[in-house]
Amino acid sequence: MLTSGLILYLLSRWEDRVKHKKKIVIAGYSIRCIGFLGYYFVFNPLSLFLVQIVLGFGEAFGVPAYDAIYTKYLDRGKEASEWGAWETMNYVSEGLGAITGGLIVSTKLLRMERRVLGIFTIPE
Repeated sequence: MLTSGLILYLLSRWEDRVKHKKKIVIAGYSIRCIGFLGYYFVFNPLSLFLVQIVLGFGEAFGVPAYDAIYTKYLDRGKEASEWGAWETMNYVSEGLGAITGGLIVSTKLLRMERRVLGIFTIPE
């Protein structure tokens, strides 16, 4: 989160001038996928911090472009409710993911969870 917060503004200003926002979204997801797969190699706090930096950069890279694309397709006059629907889905899926991850970790299947997380984030 800290990495995203520190570089998101700068990247978003650059992304305003980029024509191919879909490619930036794919790149952001790809960077995050590498970060999620990096959890498999976390064995100390420093390696965890490095993985978090990669994830933060991927988030900062892809989110502004995604939001720009999403905003372009919103219905006029329904922007708040449609953004609300997106944010609801986003937060609920994050919460369910945290619960599922907690259950997996509590059953000592942590290595499997890391592989599954990486597989689910591979871009289409």
